[in-house]
Amino acid sequence: MKTFYLVTLGCPKNEVDSEFLTNDLLQLGYGIVYTPQEAHVILVNTCGFLQSAVEEARQQIEALSNDLRSDQRLIPFGCAVKRVGQELLVERMQGLEMYSTWEEVRQALGGNIASRGETGSRINTGRWYAYVKIAEGCDEHCAFCTIPAIKGAFVSKPAELILAEIRSLLEQGIKEIVLIAQNTTAYGLDLRKAQGKGERGKGKAIEQKVKSLAELVALICETHPELPRLRIMYAYPDYIKDDLIAVMRDYPQVCKYLDMPIQHADLAILKAMHRPSNTEKHVKLLDTLRKEIPGIALRTTFIVGFPGEGEQEFQLLKEFIRKQAFDHVGVFQYSPEPGTPAAVMPRQVSTALKLQRYDELMGLQQSISFSRLQKLVGETTDVLIEGEIEGGERYRFFGRSYRSAPEIDGLVFVRGKVAPGSIVSVRIERAEEYDLWGEKQNNEVWIKRL
Repeated sequence: MKTFYLVTLGCPKNEVDSEFLTNDLLQLGYGIVYTPQEAHVILVNTCGFLQSAVEEARQQIEALSNDLRSDQRLIPFGCAVKRVGQELLVERMQGLEMYSTWEEVRQALGGNIASRGETGSRINTGRWYAYVKIAEGCDEHCAFCTIPAIKGAFVSKPAELILAEIRSLLEQGIKEIVLIAQNTTAYGLDLRKAQGKGERGKGKAIEQKVKSLAELVALICETHPELPRLRIMYAYPDYIKDDLIAVMRDYPQVCKYLDMPIQHADLAILKAMHRPSNTEKHVKLLDTLRKEIPGIALRTTFIVGFPGEGEQEFQLLKEFIRKQAFDHVGVFQYSPEPGTPAAVMPRQVSTALKLQRYDELMGLQQSISFSRLQKLVGETTDVLIEGEIEGGERYRFFGRSYRSAPEIDGLVFVRGKVAPGSIVSVRIERAEEYDLWGEKQNNEVWIKRL
């Protein structure tokens, strides 16, 4: 039996691609192994979003090539390959087999089968949550971003394929589905434009019916009432409309949580970023979300050190964060990516100043997060139990409430007898900057609600 070893770098979108590829290769008769020495084929799913990610991919490929045997194939694929091609390799590795997409890899390895991606089948990761990618590409063309050049235009995944994928994941025992794309809230926009031009013909019934994220979320909840949690990530501010807010409010399966990258608060900086530059509109949207969806947890991201960001612009951003008191904030130091408009803009900010501003914002958000989480002490919340701490004593289990997304937000540590994969009621006893501690109150709380 031929075997493969797969390394995945980068974001959750790459994780989804790797899960599809793994399942397809297993269907083709390959066996999965967990060390490169055992593999006939070594695969590296690369990220190319930032130069640092490209460098990480280059180092990973070089390390794997050092001990490569003549009977082994080393195949990098994915975003870094598409972005820089053979530049990803050191001189002695030139000519190495490389592909842009996981589908091309499957075909190169003998994939004369219908793609399992078309039927929704993915490898079981053993986790209780799963990412579902609802679109590829991006049409926004932010001045700092390489994604449109790498991934191309935004293309929505047909709703029937998304439903099939979710059905397959639920059969594996998944309790939380996380919808992802470069801009989830643009879902269906390409379908609406195409229909207006008469390009898609009659199409399939579901595909014609579902032409927005709000419609897709409602359809998922109604088709799969057994799904406990549905979470929305990467929501572009200008695309969040009343229909989406209503769906988030009215369907109990939808986590009262929204990840909405804003990137800055200064109008001139936002305009230079090619981002929505109406901060007043952002504030109104945040007020509406909090009013219409009581208890909603809001996450956003900001970039510090973008070209032209002086002390005045930075202080305005700090004040915006202080006033809005987000539940979760991610901060990134601007990276001048070759080929992007921002890379050649004047008034580039020094590396040292970017780091200083990063530290300031993270310190500010840490104090905000601590204050917000302290208010939860004494309250009760539902927690998806994700695992057990080996050797743990009092708080032996950990999981997440609706307030936290996988991998990026805080955890809830739980005492009491619980089972991984269950959703239990937990009374919060203690809070720190990012995490909570509490006691289980009763048995599993999730039941089919619809």
